[in-house]
Amino acid sequence: MGGVDANTRLMCDSIQALIQTLVTNQQASLQQAQEQAQAQAQAQALALAQVQAQAQATAQSNAPVNPPQPVRCSNWIRDFKRYDPRPFTGSLVDPIEAQMWIAAVETTFETMECPENQKVAYATFVLQKDAEIWWRDNKTLLNPEGEPMNWERFKEAFLKEYYPKSERLKKQQEFAHLVQGRLTVEKYNREFNRLKRFAPSMVDTEEKMTEKFVLGLVPRIRCMLEAFNPKTYEKALRTAKALEKPKDEKRREEPVIIGQKCPHESGGSDRPPPAHRHRSNNRPAPRWDERRPPRRIDRNPRNQDGARGRRKGALSVEDYTVGGAWLAAERVIDVVKRGTSP
Repeated sequence: MGGVDANTRLMCDSIQALIQTLVTNQQASLQQAQEQAQAQAQAQALALAQVQAQAQATAQSNAPVNPPQPVRCSNWIRDFKRYDPRPFTGSLVDPIEAQMWIAAVETTFETMECPENQKVAYATFVLQKDAEIWWRDNKTLLNPEGEPMNWERFKEAFLKEYYPKSERLKKQQEFAHLVQGRLTVEKYNREFNRLKRFAPSMVDTEEKMTEKFVLGLVPRIRCMLEAFNPKTYEKALRTAKALEKPKDEKRREEPVIIGQKCPHESGGSDRPPPAHRHRSNNRPAPRWDERRPPRRIDRNPRNQDGARGRRKGALSVEDYTVGGAWLAAERVIDVVKRGTSP
């Protein structure tokens, strides 16, 4: 019995060892299979990444290549100086200069397409003398954050300093009371356009601007212009210029002295007119109220029978004293035409 039990135990141990070996081999095979699968998955992922990268590179090579945009930041100041901006010294002699300087600088900004964050830097670049000192002293106060100042904020502070509200109101009143007066239409037009920027509410429409211009014209031109009823400022200006009498047409004609030759017919004679000859004899000229009034001369006297008769060759018109000579009224026109004495 003892020998049988020993054999049985030995057989059981052998079977158990065999089973253990099989399990170990199976686990090793499974681990190896897992490692191979993992390596294969990594290889596939790498291959996919390479394919995607290649496809992306191909797409980029086929896409249109945009040229790099030039960096113009360093060129702004050069472009600004090329437009020869007018410097501002801060003179308070004519406050309108401050407003005109702002307008000129903004025109330059618009032309050169200056970026918004660079406008203040370039505008202050041309400040000189008192204006430069004002900016240096107030730059920190106006911009305590230290960031680039907005252009509108700078303009507000600048105009408050160099173009105060009192001056703006003064210019508005000047435009409101602007009339042509003794100016020509062209000079009135230039003054109108110079001052209208200070009262934009008065000329914010074509109708209001035309009406203001017409009302300021002299009465003679205004009355004639209103008959044309111009609808635009340009038409009103053009018509007013046409209605304006040129200076060379405003000269009055020299008075014609009947019985005196015209200068071009007298051969340049220096003989004074009859009125001057009175003074040349050291006799004072009679006053206007002492001069003898025109008298009527009866060229057709009564005959012996009391009836009026007409002599041969006699005139039946009135004679007048003109230029110191007695002339028949019918001969006045002839004398004027000939420029001769009777």
